[in-house]
Amino acid sequence: MSSLPITPEQLAALPSEFQAILQAVIDHYEQRIARLEEELKGFRKTPQNSSLPPGSVHPGQAEGSANRVEEEAGWAVGASEVRAAAHFY
Repeated sequence: MSSLPITPEQLAALPSEFQAILQAVIDHYEQRIARLEEELKGFRKTPQNSSLPPGSVHPGQAEGSANRVEEEAGWAVGASEVRAAAHFY
């Protein structure tokens, strides 16, 4: 189980049927997050689909180097940010 906003003691105090349902929901969303993270790996930011400045991506630029630009600029999104955003849905 991943880090939850509930303590193990609080979870243990819940009825077993509710614990099973809660675990199923958690598993579902963890799988969904993993699939979305995989999809994001194939996404490449360009000036046309992001806020990257026009001169940051050149026609001859190597594949994957846009990710380096994102990371240097602090735009890269990691698993913890995705999980934190998923908390609101």
